[in-house]
Amino acid sequence: MISIEELGAYGRGLVASDAPEVQLRTAAGRMYYAAFHRCRAASEVHCNELPKEDSDNKGSHQKVYARLERHCRNTAISDRRLRLICQRARDMLELRVRADYHINDTFDYKAAREMQSLLFQLNREFAEVDREIQMGAAC
Repeated sequence: MISIEELGAYGRGLVASDAPEVQLRTAAGRMYYAAFHRCRAASEVHCNELPKEDSDNKGSHQKVYARLERHCRNTAISDRRLRLICQRARDMLELRVRADYHINDTFDYKAAREMQSLLFQLNREFAEVDREIQMGAAC
């Protein structure tokens, strides 16, 4: 079994300025899935299920982000922060789709570094969520 942190670290470790494009594309996928699994785990712990009308016509990834953005039951967590996390995850999804499906377009070191930056920012926001939860529990 692999942890979310290990998946992200593996993806980050694949990014190098002299890496072949296939390696950079693989890195993007691993980093995206680390972010997705982090969002999914948070939604399972802190959020209510999506109502049917909110889940119709949405893929599994979009359902996770909708649940996290609009159905969080933990009042200690800032809605603004959850929206920011979901926006970062959606930006990562867009890059991952580019890496996985647009093989005739170049996916370069700059794109892989952008994915690294987004993952770093998403993880930083989740660290703030953890602090908000601790502070809320302390009140």
